[in-house]
Amino acid sequence: RVDAGAGANNTSSPPRAPLLRRLFAGVAMAYEQTDRTKIKRLPQRGVYDKETVHGILDASFLCHVSYVDDDGTPVIIPTNYARDGSDILLHGKANSALLRHAASGHRICIAVTILDGIVVARSVFHHSTNYRSVVVFGSGKLVEDAKEKEECLRKLVNHILPDRWDAARSPTAAEYAATAVVRVAIEEASGKVRAGPPSDDAADVPHRQWWAGVVPLGLWSQEPVPAPGCSLVDVPQSLYRYSRGCIAPFKGEYDPYGLQECGDCGEGGEAPPPAAQRTRSAAATAAASAVDPYAPQECGCGPEGCADTGATAAVPAGARSSLQGVGSICLAATALGAAFLLGKKL
Repeated sequence: RVDAGAGANNTSSPPRAPLLRRLFAGVAMAYEQTDRTKIKRLPQRGVYDKETVHGILDASFLCHVSYVDDDGTPVIIPTNYARDGSDILLHGKANSALLRHAASGHRICIAVTILDGIVVARSVFHHSTNYRSVVVFGSGKLVEDAKEKEECLRKLVNHILPDRWDAARSPTAAEYAATAVVRVAIEEASGKVRAGPPSDDAADVPHRQWWAGVVPLGLWSQEPVPAPGCSLVDVPQSLYRYSRGCIAPFKGEYDPYGLQECGDCGEGGEAPPPAAQRTRSAAATAAASAVDPYAPQECGCGPEGCADTGATAAVPAGARSSLQGVGSICLAATALGAAFLLGKKL
């Protein structure tokens, strides 16, 4: 019906909903908040939309599965996983107590946590971590069909190492028989995320003697170590570039291999080539000039910085001056000791 008055002559149809909204009409785009999954502490960090929850699950491959065994003992097991649609795939030995429990239809809980950084605040109270986490509740079902089982195992392998299934020997019949796969339906789920700088009290911000910021953390590969009978020449290039998506400390943007703001990240967001083939960019060289010479580099690089990552030290200025003072005292004491010994010898 067209109402009288302004626009009464407008007989055009109302605007149609966006295509994706029409396609997914009636499909829940978020997990329901239940008594088990609703975030009660710092609820503003809670996430329930499936896109975000699934994205966190896809960004990792290590989870912790908890359940209560038959005699009432709580058990928690770390294991690898992969997401397949609205299911979590678990695998292990055919006689695994965890998989037997999950396959019997008992509900289990799966937790995934990705640590993105250590949040260093001006006050001890406000120190924290940046993280992405998901907790899933669901019940499992044993995968018995041979073709489905093979496809699940392929997904698991390729989730951890993309395209690795086709680059390695296929399982034998005995290996298939010794391995069990369980699908766990995601029946309830919620995520919790913290990102960004510390939440310092306003009164503390003007005080510059307390350094504050974020120490970004991420997962990316070092140089592969060949097994006996193999050499570095044989290493597939994909293994040199292995990583899981990391998040820059303040921008919330994905860094493809975890070296945030170091200036040595390659072109177009690609992971760096092997260490021996890398060249330091101008940005990394400039960053290296700020490296604290008193901060030890685990890679063995000197005060000029790390040739592999361009990482810079993050020692507060106050600590730096203290270290310099200690260094001067040590040098002076060494000189006096040497002069004393020389005098006695003469």
